[in-house]
Amino acid sequence: MCRKNKKVKENTQLRKALFEFRTPLIKIKLLSERLNYSEFTKRFEESLEILESNLHDQEKAKRLLVKTEILGGIGTWMDSPPWTAYQLGISSEFDKTTKRFSISRSKIKKYLK
Repeated sequence: MCRKNKKVKENTQLRKALFEFRTPLIKIKLLSERLNYSEFTKRFEESLEILESNLHDQEKAKRLLVKTEILGGIGTWMDSPPWTAYQLGISSEFDKTTKRFSISRSKIKKYLK
């Protein structure tokens, strides 16, 4: 495959990954609202603004990855929110939503050059 065709394919894959990220992002935002974690809700809302912006796909992807880095360390999405979800009886929904978000985010990371 020539270099130009490879770059076009990568751009198409990134654009598709960004498009497909919208639904998991909205779902995790709604879940964070339901769990009453306003700091996460704000991050997800800001991420949606980035996603809907007129930035080039590469820049959009970079900013999204920074803004949605929530799955590691102290004070992250996997710290207190799982316990709150458990208390509300929605652990399964929490796990499913978080997994879909993580997979979708990983696709963006994969196609970012």
